[in-house]
Formats: sequence, structure tokens, C-alpha cells
Amino acid sequence: MATKDFNLLGSKYGAAQAFLNEKHDGPKRIFPNDNKIYTLGKVGKHNVAIAVLPDGEYSVAAVASVAKDMLYSFPNVRIGLMVGIDGGAPSQKHDIRLGDIVPPILLRAAVSNIRAQYVVEGHNINDTANRVLETKPRLWRKYKRPDPSNNRLYQP
Repeated sequence: MATKDFNLLGSKYGAAQAFLNEKHDGPKRIFPNDNKIYTLGKVGKHNVAIAVLPDGEYSVAAVASVAKDMLYSFPNVRIGLMVGIDGGAPSQKHDIRLGDIVPPILLRAAVSNIRAQYVVEGHNINDTANRVLETKPRLWRKYKRPDPSNNRLYQP
């Protein structure tokens, strides 16, 4: 696997792995000072490298360190995604919410493409998530959709 199309950084490492269509062997070589753990695989037609944050480290610095090392170890990464479960920061000036895509333009263009496909064909996001959760009961207990009464959005 010489090229990675995008990567995921986040604390839900196991859940992210469950959505891989294929799982590949670990990297043969990584940057000499890179002591991160990666899972490689495929989602659709895209090669994916998933990195996990060190246990208990959820700071911006920890995320930046993982992202920096990943770019050294996988120099052909085209797109990086940081995926997590934290909420957004909605405000009058910048209404950023969980799931919003900020730059680069390529990702925003991909979102426009997905929206256009949705208008014509719909989507199967819920079916895909439910299928993964049904085949992995341990994930179901931990990652099922929260009860709406417990799913609160706090002020920024």
C-alpha cells in the first residue's frame, strides 16, 4: 500500500476499524521517530490509515503529534480527517457543529457530491451503521445512538 487517500484520528479506534471493508497488514516501514499505532485498510475504493491517540491523551497537542507523525510515515496521504464524538462550537459568528466539514476545498467538494447523490439515490448510512453494530455486539453496547434525552448541546 503505497498511497493512503485519507486517515482518521480519534479515540474511537475500534469503532473506526469496524467500518473497514478490508483490513491490511500493518505498515512495513514508518518514520524512525514515529511510535504511533496504525490500522490500515480500505473503505470503498479508498486506502485508509487509522491512528489512535495515546490512552488518556485527548489534547490538541496529542492530535497534532499523531497527525505530524502520520504525515512523515505516510507521505502520500491526500486527505486527513479528525473524527471524534465531541460536540461542536455553535455561535452567532461561526456555527460549527459536529459533522461539519471545514477546509480543504476538496472535502467540501466531496460533500457537495455526496449531497447531489443523496438527492438522486438517498443514502444507506443508517443501514451501514446498524449492520456493523449488529455484527459486532460489543460495539452496539458502547456506541449505539444515545437516547435523545441524554444528547445535549452545550453553549460554546
